[in-house]
Amino acid sequence: MATQRHRSHPDRPIRPRSKAGFRVLASSLALATIAPAVAQTPPQAAPLQSAFEVRALSVEQASQALPVEIEGVVLGRVEPYHQAFVLVDDRGDSLYAVDLQPPIAPVKAGQRVRVRGSTDPGGYAPFLSIESVDQLGEGELPAPLPVTLSDLSAGGLDSRWVETYGIVRSCRVADHDSLPDGKSSLIELAYGKERISVQAQFATDPESLIDAQIRLRAICVNQHNRNRQFIQPALLIPAEGEITIESRPETPPFQSEPAAISSLLEFYPNIDYHHRVHIQGALLHAIPGESLWIRDRTRAIRVATEQLPAPPPHSQLSIAGFLASDAYSPALEDAEFRIQGASTAAEPRILERYADAFEHDADLVRFSGILTDKRPQPDGVALRFEWQDSQKNVTAATLISGEISPSSLPAVGSLLNVTGICSVVPYQTDNISGSLTPQSFELLIRSASDLQVLQAPPFWDRETVVWLLLALLSLATLAALAIYLAAQRRLKEQARQREMAEAEFTAILRERNRLAREIHDTLSQGLGATSVQLELAKNRCPEGDEALLKHLDNAHQIVRTSLGEARTSIWNMRSQILEKFDLPEALTAILHQLTEQAGVAAKVKVDGPRRRLSTAVENNLLRIGQEAITNATKYASAKQVRLDIAFTSNEINIAIADDGIGFDPASSHAKSNSFGLVGMKERADHIGASLRIDSAPGTGTRISVRFAG
Repeated sequence: MATQRHRSHPDRPIRPRSKAGFRVLASSLALATIAPAVAQTPPQAAPLQSAFEVRALSVEQASQALPVEIEGVVLGRVEPYHQAFVLVDDRGDSLYAVDLQPPIAPVKAGQRVRVRGSTDPGGYAPFLSIESVDQLGEGELPAPLPVTLSDLSAGGLDSRWVETYGIVRSCRVADHDSLPDGKSSLIELAYGKERISVQAQFATDPESLIDAQIRLRAICVNQHNRNRQFIQPALLIPAEGEITIESRPETPPFQSEPAAISSLLEFYPNIDYHHRVHIQGALLHAIPGESLWIRDRTRAIRVATEQLPAPPPHSQLSIAGFLASDAYSPALEDAEFRIQGASTAAEPRILERYADAFEHDADLVRFSGILTDKRPQPDGVALRFEWQDSQKNVTAATLISGEISPSSLPAVGSLLNVTGICSVVPYQTDNISGSLTPQSFELLIRSASDLQVLQAPPFWDRETVVWLLLALLSLATLAALAIYLAAQRRLKEQARQREMAEAEFTAILRERNRLAREIHDTLSQGLGATSVQLELAKNRCPEGDEALLKHLDNAHQIVRTSLGEARTSIWNMRSQILEKFDLPEALTAILHQLTEQAGVAAKVKVDGPRRRLSTAVENNLLRIGQEAITNATKYASAKQVRLDIAFTSNEINIAIADDGIGFDPASSHAKSNSFGLVGMKERADHIGASLRIDSAPGTGTRISVRFAG
């Protein structure tokens, strides 16, 4: 075994697989957001004397700045390097000690110290806020806790002193002014599917570490979020620490015999797939800083690599990388490539049947299909094709670049020759062993030239029909909107006309009321006075003068008749009855007045919730009812007149029926003497009501009017 530390910086450092992992480690070590300054410790409280007691505190308890006094050995400093360190006590428990005030005197790993301070809840686990440090001499580091990389992911080993092992996937040396030799090493360590970021506070030789199995002792430092939740672990090797190389491949990978791609991850007894393998092949496609695909004489494979710049097209490559598994086939990751020279352009594998794709995972393939859908995605456009001679579909995820834009893609319905990198998708199954069954495949299209139009889509394709339907729908919407606006204008005009008619009718009523008052105050009063004078003259007429008495009687009768006509005219012109009563009450009053004068029985029935109507409507309905009642009491020789009024939610029905002599509405006599009937019809038409007359000789008469509103 060999021990390595403080090695010189190599000429060409190896890029780590994940820069984010090292940024995570650096931010974890910084402890810059670990907590605000805390209050002074109450002097009367008994100090805590072990790391276990501090780490066991709840957030609320640690926030009380409880006093702490612990003796132990320094494991190593963490960033900022002269203000925080990890302390392990005599029980083997460890915790962070952080100086939130001006820096303390420097300490180093292996020193025994006595630290006084107070508790702080920290950002993930409680720590000790330093008030003073007494250096007690050299101490002895405790034995580390043996763990695997998987154990570190449990989250409970924060600040613990651990020992683990793994295969170095990548390593690079970076400048670091705070460290003794001004350098640090950033290492990606893996074993199987587990991997972790490691920072060593000294320089190493990346060439000697990559692909070596190493063992190391380090402080576990965890990454967490603002909610005090564990995210992922990392390891910190102190400046006084070391890395032990347990084994490394005997032959450098690029000097070994290249393996056939088809042989990778095949079964061989006692084979170790943890170390790098060497393959060679022709470049099929490359995504700079992410992935590339190559093919040898046996098969194709995807290679994950951050190496830049990407190799040029038609390159023959030699690649060393660590084996991994894609969804269906082997792949390489953390790989390094070397260009051997140029190669001929790779010809795609022609897929005659859908199942042919399952034999060419990660390879360049070509098939013919009809483009059925195009959908934008965060990293490109997803194209869906209908496979020729089958009902199956293929989705091709197209990466959009300067060469491909959504607008330049063929129209839906086009028949295309499609070329791209095949990616097989297996069925998800509950079986934990056995052979994976391929389900479908996806295609990574490299450039616009991978889509060759064989036949343009027919005019009446789905997209055209959709656009046509959208256009028709838009026209229908516009037409409906135009009709709606026209109806609104018409309704507004009708409302304006109704308002004008109401105003005109109100003015007419006002004038008729004025005329009624004038007739009442002048003509009616005069006729009344004349009637009184004629009555007096009759009383004073000499006896025996029969001729004079006859003339006086005639004159008195004429005056009384004229007075009655005047009063009837006043009644017809005035509408003040509707000012005092609603329509049913007004019609009932007219019915009782006219039937009492004629000695006719009257019956009234009102149904439904009463409501007021507009002035014009109520006045016309009142006059129609008055005319019908008058006809029944004066001309029908009726013994009974019945008034029925029914209110509903949206209309009013009025019916006047008598048991009189009746008449034939269609006869010429009725038409020649139907001034009152004509007037009722005109009034009904004026307000938009319907009038019905039911009568026959000897059966009485029923006049009904219905108004909706």
